Amino acid sequence: MSALPTFLDVPRFCAACGHELAPKDPKLGGWPCPSCGIPSFVDPKVAACVVPWWEGKIVLVRRAIEPRVGYFSSPGGYCERGEPPHHAAAREAFEETGLVVDPGDLLGVFAHRGSPVIVIYYDCTIRGGGPPRPVSECTEIGLFAPEEIPWDQLAFSSVHEALCAAIAHREMNK
Repeated sequence: MSALPTFLDVPRFCAACGHELAPKDPKLGGWPCPSCGIPSFVDPKVAACVVPWWEGKIVLVRRAIEPRVGYFSSPGGYCERGEPPHHAAAREAFEETGLVVDPGDLLGVFAHRGSPVIVIYYDCTIRGGGPPRPVSECTEIGLFAPEEIPWDQLAFSSVHEALCAAIAHREMNK
């Protein structure tokens, strides 16, 4: 994945008041607003995902939205401002699969050069709502035993890394 175009990395207007921002201040690490004084920063997006297991198989969703439409991913999505990541992971799992989950052990935090997203993955316990079904932002639910995972059809490298971690976690906790 290539880095974002430079123009996307530079905010032009203050999010608080709309005034044009001053050039980036190296000491501040952000762009000061000459009108209201509130600096602007370019921060990464945080996504939170779960790896649910249904009847011994990993639940994956086939994406219906870009990026990587048509590829498999774990249930998850972006955290809202102020939302704890484990809550976001549970909310997104319900929105995409109908599963009510309790995020548990942390499987990993993944970030890659050129990507504006940091992804947090949790193991989880399914509390209800099953069987999993495609609800929103996905066209299909895939249930895969570890040896059946379609590795070449995974949407992101973080999905690959998280599934490896989830399988290892499951093996260690048998």
